Amino acid sequence: WLLAMRRWLALLGGLAIVGAVLTAASPTETSELAGQGYLNWLKHSATLEHGDKKEANTFLKIDASPKMDFGPMTAGTKILKQIVTGINKEKSVIKRLQKLMKNRMKGNQPESILVHVGQIGPPGARGNRGPRGKVGPPGVTGHRGNPGPRGDKGRYGPRGKTGPKGKPGKQGKPGRRGRQGPPGHRGEVGITGTMGAPGPRGRNGATGRPGRQGRNGHMGPEGGHGPHGLRGRPGSRGPRGIPGKILKPQLMRPRTFYKTRYGPADGRDVGFVNGRTLAFTKVTDASTVRFMYYDNLRAYSPHGNGNACRWEIRVNGRPCPSGGIGGDVYMWKPSNNHRPRVITGYCSRLPAGRHTMQIYVRSTPGYHTDCYTGWYTHQTSWTMEAVEVPNQPERSKLRHITGHGPADGRDVGFINGRTLWFTKTAGNSAIRLKYADNLRVYSSGAGGHACRWELKIDGRDCPSGRIGADAYIWGAHNNHRPRVIEGYCRNLPAGRHKLQAYVRPTPGYRGSDCYTGWYSQQTSWTLETEEVPAGSVDHTFLTSYHGPDGRDNGLVNGRVMRFTKRRGNSAIRLFYYDNLRVYAHGGGHACRWELLVDGRPCPNGRIGGDVYIWGARNNHRPRIITGYCTGLGAGTHTVTVKVGHTPGYGGDCYTGWYTNQESWTLEAKEV
Repeated sequence: WLLAMRRWLALLGGLAIVGAVLTAASPTETSELAGQGYLNWLKHSATLEHGDKKEANTFLKIDASPKMDFGPMTAGTKILKQIVTGINKEKSVIKRLQKLMKNRMKGNQPESILVHVGQIGPPGARGNRGPRGKVGPPGVTGHRGNPGPRGDKGRYGPRGKTGPKGKPGKQGKPGRRGRQGPPGHRGEVGITGTMGAPGPRGRNGATGRPGRQGRNGHMGPEGGHGPHGLRGRPGSRGPRGIPGKILKPQLMRPRTFYKTRYGPADGRDVGFVNGRTLAFTKVTDASTVRFMYYDNLRAYSPHGNGNACRWEIRVNGRPCPSGGIGGDVYMWKPSNNHRPRVITGYCSRLPAGRHTMQIYVRSTPGYHTDCYTGWYTHQTSWTMEAVEVPNQPERSKLRHITGHGPADGRDVGFINGRTLWFTKTAGNSAIRLKYADNLRVYSSGAGGHACRWELKIDGRDCPSGRIGADAYIWGAHNNHRPRVIEGYCRNLPAGRHKLQAYVRPTPGYRGSDCYTGWYSQQTSWTLETEEVPAGSVDHTFLTSYHGPDGRDNGLVNGRVMRFTKRRGNSAIRLFYYDNLRVYAHGGGHACRWELLVDGRPCPNGRIGGDVYIWGARNNHRPRIITGYCTGLGAGTHTVTVKVGHTPGYGGDCYTGWYTNQESWTLEAKEV
């Protein structure tokens, strides 16, 4: 507004000069009308002020009507009103000039009107900003600019409504099998079955006492009198004899008492195990009793902090007078493995008379563990045995020793204390060797580790072949468990010999940590030899080194033996020793090994053992399956070994290990 005011003031000044000239000039003077040149000058001045021709033209066309409404009077509107008034005066002067020019041209007297325009005055003060004009048409859309920086993350909006229910997902893998529950209540007594066929005729009983004397018969006719003989003289009285001794009964050969049954399983942690009792009679005070207990034993360790259970053989509710006979099962990692085990030993200082053998279970001192005895009720067998052995070795052909400790941590060499001297009477006889102890292989990491325990005679292997066992573990392990090694040695000359237990890493597994015994002075071990005469009819055996067999179902290769049973009412003690394994990546898996006679289970029930593992395992270990078979007729029979999955389980079964270096044994003994 200030610039506009300055321009109009200058214009008014110029117009005033023009008016003065026109008033003073004579009619005959030459005048020049302010025409197109003046207007161009005005446009040029406006362009210089506003920088735009369009705006300049608009400036010259301002409607300076005196009737314009300027609204409330302010300092700016007062100046604008003055300018409008000047414009109106300018228009009036121009009209007068145009009229005068028109009149001059009519008189044919060319005249000129000279208009002198003074210099433009200094710009006036800028006026106030006018009101905002109307919004013009939208311009052409420019190019799209680059995206700006990403703004801050806004707050979470309110939770939307729940969508429609999706389709059910695929069924997940079955979870791990839970722990076996306690035995249920005993069911009601079933209906009495039909009477079985009559059994074989028993032996004749002992001769009864003489009956009462009968009545005298009728007197016969009196005979004639014979001649009287001569009476002899009385003889002299002889000397008094030496009083005789009352002889006690003598044990001439071993007496065997046994029991093979099926269940029940017992989950107690402390106390006498259900059903595991055996009554026997001891003839003499001087004899020794060999005890053997075979069953499926388990110590459960859910957290892997080290847990252990102990099974003990007790006589009349108490430990054996010569020392406890038992076995400890120690678990180092989380484990729930059911496996067949044997506990055996000799008991002396037991008086003659009737006794009862029992099995007692409890946590090993210093541990609190979930113990379990038996598995798969009515299908997995257990056996108890008590054999009274004469104290004269020449009669029983048995030599034995049962000790308690010391434990020995050596990895190579003869084990402390495990030594037994014996005498072999015949050169062509065989010697049965037996060693029972607690054996362990330790590993703190992954990979395989293995130790071998061997039975040496006079510091060397048996002439007919090595007798021993390999214990192989896969992964981290530190489990102490009772083991039995058994086999027959041939070609050993007659004479005095020394039996020892020897340990070393299995070839190819250097650096394995071996350990023999556990819980010194409380866990027992046994060494035993028995001489078997050549041609023995009631004692058949086979120790071999036939290769391993990886089948999961069927008869195991090479495990075949023929034997002869002489009497129909006798029992056959079946014994099988081998290296057995179940492999799995996880969960529960189980395999069953059975002893078949003539391709069928024993008439009185199945004799076998189940090996159940829980988790990822690949452990090869020596195991024993044994039991008494009754109801078998006299004659020649064949015993075989069958392997298969335990009903309801799978698993990779494997029999034997380390071809041609590890022995296995089959035995059939008529009792």
